[in-house]
Amino acid sequence: MSTSPRARAQSPAPNIVRGAYYPSWNYESVNPSQIDFSESHFTHLFYAFVNPDPTTFDLVITSDDKPILSDLVSAAHNRSPPVMVLLSIGGGGVAAVFSNMSGAEDTRSRFIRSTIEVARENDVDGFDLDWESPKDAAEMVNLGLLFEEWRAAIDSESATSGQRPLLLTAAVYFSNRFFLPGDVPRVTGIQDLTSNLINS
Repeated sequence: MSTSPRARAQSPAPNIVRGAYYPSWNYESVNPSQIDFSESHFTHLFYAFVNPDPTTFDLVITSDDKPILSDLVSAAHNRSPPVMVLLSIGGGGVAAVFSNMSGAEDTRSRFIRSTIEVARENDVDGFDLDWESPKDAAEMVNLGLLFEEWRAAIDSESATSGQRPLLLTAAVYFSNRFFLPGDVPRVTGIQDLTSNLINS
């Protein structure tokens, strides 16, 4: 959560996003009230991590998360201009949950509906999906469907409620076609990347 003296001396240009993750496990050492918002270090903070229930796919804010998230939202929103807080959903170890959830329209719908409810209940500004990582072409298709349906649901809820649309961002891999040894896809080189972009 620290920045260099040079960075602190510069103010962000208009429409520039300055994002950072706020890991819940650092709450004791870095309380939200200790974060220096005064020089606009951040425009967006990503609360890491929350996850869907592996059976129902409802997004879960645990009893441990609740007070931390409340403190973070309060500290971020009470600045001028306010810093937006997004729920980062995922992280390591939940790829199977995302795979199962995204594979059918009804489970995607349940997940999406619960995320919007959780966001409004906790006064957060949106979501950051951190799926590590879709493993094949079918999961990439399901990821695309999830984003399309999520965006439509967010827009519909905003129009109905009159509230500002929730933000939707992602930290996901752009293709399932590049692999290094191991389970997580990686770009193997600039040549491979160039070939893929040309042949797509």
